[in-house]
Amino acid sequence: MPSTRGLSSATSRPLARLLPALAVVALLALALVIRLRFFPHESPDYVHYLSRWWGHLDREGFAGLGVVFADYAPPYLYLLYLGTLAPVGPLLGIKLISLAGDVLLAGSVFLLASRFVGRRWAALAAAGMLLAPGVVLNSAAWGQCDAIYTSFLVLSVLALTRERDAWAWVFFGMALAVKLQAVFLLPALGVVWLVRVRRSWWTPVLAPLVIAASWAPCLLAGRPLSSLLDVYRSQASSGLPLSYAPNVWYLVPRPPTPVAMTQWEHRALLVALVVVGGVCLLSLVVRRPWTPQRVVVLAAFSTLAVPTFLPHMRERYMYPGEILVLVAALALGRSRWWMPVLLFACSGLVYLDQLYPARLHRVIPGDVFLLGIEPVLAVVAVLAWDLVGRRRQDRPRERRQDRRQDMSALDTMSRAGA
Repeated sequence: MPSTRGLSSATSRPLARLLPALAVVALLALALVIRLRFFPHESPDYVHYLSRWWGHLDREGFAGLGVVFADYAPPYLYLLYLGTLAPVGPLLGIKLISLAGDVLLAGSVFLLASRFVGRRWAALAAAGMLLAPGVVLNSAAWGQCDAIYTSFLVLSVLALTRERDAWAWVFFGMALAVKLQAVFLLPALGVVWLVRVRRSWWTPVLAPLVIAASWAPCLLAGRPLSSLLDVYRSQASSGLPLSYAPNVWYLVPRPPTPVAMTQWEHRALLVALVVVGGVCLLSLVVRRPWTPQRVVVLAAFSTLAVPTFLPHMRERYMYPGEILVLVAALALGRSRWWMPVLLFACSGLVYLDQLYPARLHRVIPGDVFLLGIEPVLAVVAVLAWDLVGRRRQDRPRERRQDRRQDMSALDTMSRAGA
């Protein structure tokens, strides 16, 4: 007769395996419900830009892609055009495109996180990421497309960890074709390219080829090639203050004259070059193996540090860095859990300040941009140390491996003696 303890353990095992899946489903359902609550919100970007672009494509059809009517890159305009073919209104159509970007981002985060933790934990992390305040507000309330190009950046990093450099540059080209801010990953790609230059010297050419291929529909519709190049030029130029994001240059008062603004721009560029370039150079000098873990830390540092030290940044430009910091925290272990939590909290406050300022200031009367500078700098500093310093976690793992080898050797000797 089987014991009661055996029956209980037999029934608890399937339940224990089912609980993570149920948790993932619950998180996904909650993420969807929260997004649907924000769908009716019309952001200023939607009112002044996105809805007008949708209306243009709805009236003109495919031929509307042949004229200059938006300052976004062609791939996003293709999605808007496809949306006009569906029986939905502009607000719902634009939000559904952003929702599809969230789904793509969750899938890419799951694939990359699976490299460092089990599939169950990776699924929980990807589903939990969809509940991050900044991720929710970016797509559901703002109707932006940052999740789309960030997904390709995450896939690019995944390809780097698998040493498939050609695919890494292809995915980087896809991200850059969607938005210029994908260039923040370029320092990380450059470092890994230098490490593997002997076998992958030709791979960077794939990125511009992908971008050029993404222009084909617009060119077929009759749009001039020069106007497509102007898209990136217009995104690079900015009439913003020295900073419109929680980075170091937000502390500097707005220069009173164009000459003073130019001088501060040059100083900011120099600081960004010294900080980011210096850490990347040290990562090449330090004798540590380029494990998948270290590649992800490098990518997280690159995508977060560049907008932290460059001038004329907007609040949304740190979006890819926040996502990659989440994966880096999973790769580094429990001691780094606070980094994505801190960044997601800061970005949520910044997004609320842009979308619902009156409601936020009733609770937090201060400047949320100032509140976010120190946490961002702290995360950047820790990532830099994890990249160029020797992590303590490496040594116990090496000792455990040596201990296993010693035990196996002793076991072999004992058998031989027997």
